Amino acid sequence: MGELKELAAEAKHELLTHIIPFWRGMRDDKFGGYYGYLSYDLALDEKAEKGCILNSRILWFFSNASMALADKKLLRDAECAYDFMTKYCFDKEYGGIFWSVTYDGRPEDTTKHIYNQAFAVYALSSYYA
Repeated sequence: MGELKELAAEAKHELLTHIIPFWRGMRDDKFGGYYGYLSYDLALDEKAEKGCILNSRILWFFSNASMALADKKLLRDAECAYDFMTKYCFDKEYGGIFWSVTYDGRPEDTTKHIYNQAFAVYALSSYYA
C-alpha cells in the first residue's frame, strides 16, 4: 500500500510541477483558447491553426484537474478553453463543432468528425460538473 501512495504522490507532483504549468503556458491570452502548435524543439507558432479537439481536451483536462485537486484556479484555465470553444469552434448555423479554426478564431476545417463531437461532449460534461 505504501508503494501505491508513493506512486500517487509522484504523479501528483508531476501534474502540479510539469503538466499543469506546461498547458497554462500554451494559453493564448490575445486571441483566446490555447495555441495550436509547438514544435519538437519547443518553438511556439502563435499563428498556427487551433484544433477544436485540442481545446476540447484541454477543457476536459482542466475541468477534471479542478475537481480532483479542488483548485478554482484550474477552473479559470478551463474557462479559457470553454469561452474559445463556444465563441469560435461551434458551428452556429448547422450545429456541431468544427475540426479547426484559425489562430484568431475563423473556421479553418469545417469537417464534423464524430470523434471530435464526442470529445466536445466529454469536455462540456466535465466543465458542467
